[in-house]
Amino acid sequence: LSFLLTALGSVFATWLPMATDMMSRYGTTIAGVGAGSGLLVALAGYYFGRDLRDGLTREVE
Repeated sequence: LSFLLTALGSVFATWLPMATDMMSRYGTTIAGVGAGSGLLVALAGYYFGRDLRDGLTREVE
């Protein structure tokens, strides 16, 4: 999202042709990489959060 907003912000500067061309060529790829990395981070957070909750709620013997 940050990369996309930066690219769109550069549209309003003087880089309109370059930013438009880059988004038309690589927009789907950028969105796919963002969605894939978001999914990986969500899965890692779910796994480690579940493990942390289990460790914090376990009885100490």
